[in-house]
Amino acid sequence: MFQRVGKIYGDSPVPTEVINAELGALYAEHILHGWEGLDEDYTQELALATLSDPEYRVVVQAIGWCAAKISQIEVEYTVAEEGNSLPPSVTD
Repeated sequence: MFQRVGKIYGDSPVPTEVINAELGALYAEHILHGWEGLDEDYTQELALATLSDPEYRVVVQAIGWCAAKISQIEVEYTVAEEGNSLPPSVTD
């Protein structure tokens, strides 16, 4: 998407509203499968129309933030798990 849009604008910066609309379309197709708190019930068609509308840029940004948060991995070890295996840097 960034390459395609970059070719259209060449050396000029791509307008933020264009990036948000493109990201919104990607989110509607690949990430978002429902929503709460909006006036209308979720459908994929409505999501595509809504998320590609520059007026809903805050919603697009919120979806991007949420997607980034759920993709973060936090590894936690409990005391019970401690010592069950060697650290990755230790070899025989």
